[in-house]
Amino acid sequence: MAEALATVSPSGKQASFASRSRAEYLLIEKGSQQPRTLGSAFAKPVSDTDLVDASMKKLQAFRQNMDQAYGACADDCYTMKVGGEGTLAEAIAFATAW
Repeated sequence: MAEALATVSPSGKQASFASRSRAEYLLIEKGSQQPRTLGSAFAKPVSDTDLVDASMKKLQAFRQNMDQAYGACADDCYTMKVGGEGTLAEAIAFATAW
C-alpha cells in the first residue's frame, strides 16, 4: 500500500493535465493508537513560492500540535522527501515491519 500511495496517480483528468506525478513527500505513522487525519493542516491554503516545502512544514507543525494536545498519536513515524531524506524502499520496509 505504501508503494501505491507514493506512485499511483488518480485516473481522473490525466489526459487533460498529464498528471503522472509521484509523491515528493511521505509521512508514515504507525502504532496502536486510533488513526488520525492531518488534513486540517490545510484548512487554510498554503501560499508560498515553494508550495511543497511550505506544505511539509505546515503538516509537520500541525502534527506536532496534535501530539501536544492529545499526547503521542503514533508510536513511530517515517518520512521521505525527494531530494532530501529517505527512500521508497525504506518507507515500504518501515510500513510493513511489525
